Amino acid sequence: MVDDLLSGARTSLEGPFNMLLRSPEMGNLSQKLGEYLRFRTVVPKRLSEMAILMTARWWSSQFE
Repeated sequence: MVDDLLSGARTSLEGPFNMLLRSPEMGNLSQKLGEYLRFRTVVPKRLSEMAILMTARWWSSQFE
């Protein structure tokens, strides 16, 4: 999971990834879905980032 995570668009294990290490198979699947939705979307980057921030705010998330 860590190798896949760091070889993609992300450059660190910051955020909720420590929790995902407890189940590496599930963690890898969920981080790949998140990477696809965030970095490989056809939605313009600024609009995507605004949606991410609005969702994080709605849920009072510590990590976006």
